[in-house]
Amino acid sequence: MMPELRLFVSLTIADFERSPVWIRVRSFDRAAPWYDEANEETFRSWDQNLPFRAERGIALVVASLRFKDGSVHTGFVTPARNDWDTQSPQSKIGARSIRSASPSARHGGSQLAILGIQQPHIFLGPKVFGFWGGRLGVSEEVRKDFYHTTGRSPGEIFPIHFDSDSNLSNGILSGVVEGFYKSVPGSTPERFW
Repeated sequence: MMPELRLFVSLTIADFERSPVWIRVRSFDRAAPWYDEANEETFRSWDQNLPFRAERGIALVVASLRFKDGSVHTGFVTPARNDWDTQSPQSKIGARSIRSASPSARHGGSQLAILGIQQPHIFLGPKVFGFWGGRLGVSEEVRKDFYHTTGRSPGEIFPIHFDSDSNLSNGILSGVVEGFYKSVPGSTPERFW
């Protein structure tokens, strides 16, 4: 039976109310007939036993995000494996052996690199906002829309503490967001408000 497939950008709070864990199809369903209909941004609900094991692949798990002012909002986070900051295994490309540096090493030794794995997102009405913008960062337009939607200033919002229920997934499910981040290879991620 074909599961409900959802693109990342179309996931809503109602989806996480129906299913608290969503998995990336391309990480799990290689032999499934719907695999070719999916891309890297396609997810489906997790239909096996909980807690989900973060070592298996990429998943999105419902989470609570608490603003500095104490208000609590629903969102989601990708569980980081407990060994998230290890160097990748050696692989071969042609005759060359390649091994990638650990996430923190790629970000100037900063432990903030875990946010690039966890990718916390928050639902605010029909909108969803993320705080990790990769190399491009989170645009000023999106940041302004976030503050407008919340009706709060950065000082009322940050730091945001997020966490998820360990009965839903293992791994690292909590953390702190102190603004919007931009990944800067070789140095600490930049933070913006």
